[in-house]
Amino acid sequence: MQNHSTQPPIALSGIQSCKDEYTIRKQEEVLQESLMMVPDCQRRLAKAFEELKKIVEEETDMTETGEYQTAQKVLEDAKSELPDSAGGAC
Repeated sequence: MQNHSTQPPIALSGIQSCKDEYTIRKQEEVLQESLMMVPDCQRRLAKAFEELKKIVEEETDMTETGEYQTAQKVLEDAKSELPDSAGGAC
């Protein structure tokens, strides 16, 4: 009578277990790297927001141009993505 078990032989099972552990470890590393990137991205967004805001405030003679209006829209859209302290009023 043949054994038609659905489980792989012990040797193959051990290899798969090692692969699973490696994959999980790598996924945890990627997660940690991603979590560290978020604050950096928020800082860079806040800096760019403030720079664009300053330009928009200084270039009042361009209020009718498409670029100016686009810049205002970008500032408005970015507010929701900024940490609370950086958003301020435009």
